[in-house]
Amino acid sequence: MKLINCLIWLLLANAFIGCNQNTKKNKLQEADAEDTVSYPTNDTVPYIRKFINLKPVASFSEPVVDEFNKWVFAVNIYETKETFKYLIKMGYKELNVTESLHIPNFGIVPKIII
Repeated sequence: MKLINCLIWLLLANAFIGCNQNTKKNKLQEADAEDTVSYPTNDTVPYIRKFINLKPVASFSEPVVDEFNKWVFAVNIYETKETFKYLIKMGYKELNVTESLHIPNFGIVPKIII
């Protein structure tokens, strides 16, 4: 009989504790919903360029020491149609690589410097 009473009390206590935790979670979720933060958008700079500069906006060139050839390590960065995306063209000896560079939007026009 004592065992049955203990089991009933444990079952009731477990149900009470479980139900009480749900209300605490709901209260915390309601408090979090009230404290939401809205972030401003950076729409001061257009995402699409009106005019694309065909010349490199930044470049770097360094001769490579070689007694037989006149190799050059070169990096050129070009504008694309998108304001925050640039095209990088790199060359080293006979290796030529093209890669994209994405700049985050901080609300100002990006200036690329090598």
